[in-house]
Amino acid sequence: MMATPAPADDNVIKSTNREPTSESASEEQFAQEENSAKFPLSTQEQLQAMARRRESAVSFQHQISECRLALRYSVIGWTGTLDPEKIPAALSNAPSIRDLNAQMDKLERKLAPFLPADAGGAGGSGRGQGMGAEALGRVEGVRARLLEITPGVKSTRFIKPVLDEVEGSARAAGILPPQDKVGWVWSLSFDDWFIWCAGEDAFVSARQGVRTDFVAA
Repeated sequence: MMATPAPADDNVIKSTNREPTSESASEEQFAQEENSAKFPLSTQEQLQAMARRRESAVSFQHQISECRLALRYSVIGWTGTLDPEKIPAALSNAPSIRDLNAQMDKLERKLAPFLPADAGGAGGSGRGQGMGAEALGRVEGVRARLLEITPGVKSTRFIKPVLDEVEGSARAAGILPPQDKVGWVWSLSFDDWFIWCAGEDAFVSARQGVRTDFVAA
């Protein structure tokens, strides 16, 4: 789920205030209040955050596309050695291929809300558009690693770790939620993911350490 942009002066969240029960709790509360003072982001900051997020999402989309392309060529090379009549059965009995395709489909669906409307697909004419040198370099790095796969080997063993790294990087960058767990909500006002923590009776942000009573959806 993704929250919609909101002006900074909107009452998007309400900070949670609790009485400290110890010195450590007091320090934690001070850190939370100091962090909360930075939020919600101003309208200009929200636009800048969304531009950064969009560029990262485009980069991760192209990295996933490189993995998909490598898998496609691998399957073509592998099935080319088989009797044509046996290809359908061979593909249906290849769970590693199905699992990789499913993982890539899932990641692309999760990236979709942050992509520009005209984002190109795998191998599209828009390659490189919307990305700076650093983001484009990450795509080139993934491509270079995949090109090192020796033809004829069971390439899913090599593509899977690369795809896992792409997913891990997207989560570390905050483009995807920290885990595939129901309940994560993204807020543009904070440029962060939130999840309800029953033990703290508050929504807790993934990166900023902010605790709030509610997050606008």
